[in-house]
Amino acid sequence: MRGSITISTPNKTQQAFYLKENNINIESKVQSLLNENCILNQQLEKARFEIENYQQQNEQFQEIKKRVSKLEQLIDTQQTEIEKWKLKYQRAAAGETDIQKMEGQILNVIEENERLNQLIQTMNEQLAEQNNQITSLSNTILQQDIELKKSKKSVEKTNKQAIPWSAFQNDRKGAKQPEIHFIKGKQNDLEQNALSKKNEQNCKQCQQKCNQDVIQLQQQTTQLQNENQQLLVKINELETKLQSQNGEQTVNQGEVQNTLNINSLIIELQEQVQNQQQFVQEEMIKHQQCQQQMEMIKEQLKQFESFFKSLNTQVQNDQIKFNGQLYNQFQTGSENCLRILEQLKNK
Repeated sequence: MRGSITISTPNKTQQAFYLKENNINIESKVQSLLNENCILNQQLEKARFEIENYQQQNEQFQEIKKRVSKLEQLIDTQQTEIEKWKLKYQRAAAGETDIQKMEGQILNVIEENERLNQLIQTMNEQLAEQNNQITSLSNTILQQDIELKKSKKSVEKTNKQAIPWSAFQNDRKGAKQPEIHFIKGKQNDLEQNALSKKNEQNCKQCQQKCNQDVIQLQQQTTQLQNENQQLLVKINELETKLQSQNGEQTVNQGEVQNTLNINSLIIELQEQVQNQQQFVQEEMIKHQQCQQQMEMIKEQLKQFESFFKSLNTQVQNDQIKFNGQLYNQFQTGSENCLRILEQLKNK
């Protein structure tokens, strides 16, 4: 009998599995490299765009510098004329300040007059309201008097009717019932009298209060009218004084207008220079920020390049190792197969 022979041939399924797994690893690494390459391309495009934007901003900055230098030269050339016109304007403004003060006083007096007129109007409205209240109170007093008269008449009728009723009760129940009825009638009379007195006192108090309010409002209106007259006198005095000052003033209005125009031009130029300086400062800050971003992008690119180099070397080394292992496995498998075949031939 032939002995059992163990053939250690390499398994094709294992080799295919190893090859497939290796291919999958290589494809995944290649895909990751492609993705990272896309990211780097996007960042490079962004950096190029920022560089172009920075160049445009630099050109604008240079143009702004030229404009600022021209404006500074213009301001320097007109400085002497500006000083002359400033002196003229100060002389003219010294006279205008007095006029402005007088106009301000007149405006204050007019505002005070309007305020007093409004107060007088409100006081008149309050007087009208008080008169309406007085009329309404008088009407209520009259109604209460009428009701009191009606109640008195009803009480008198009940007192008159109490006598036959007491006689009737005396015949049936005795002598105590008419006395009780008489006491009740007296109590009704006393209550009606107290109520009428209380109503009269309330009416008198309301009327006194209304009269006092009317007197007080009249006094306030007279006081406000006096103050209004004083203010009118003051307004007339200020108007005459202002007219006299306008007559005495001999400043040339054309020169004043020219000074105002030059001052407005100076202010506009100063504002333009300040705005340009502020814009230049902002552009310098942006320029510095762009430089910082460029440095950061350069460092990131260097890091990505070094990472790609290391990754490529690692992939190449892995591929060489894997191919060497496959070749060694294939060689050992083929040698085993040949050895087994030779053994079979010899036997």
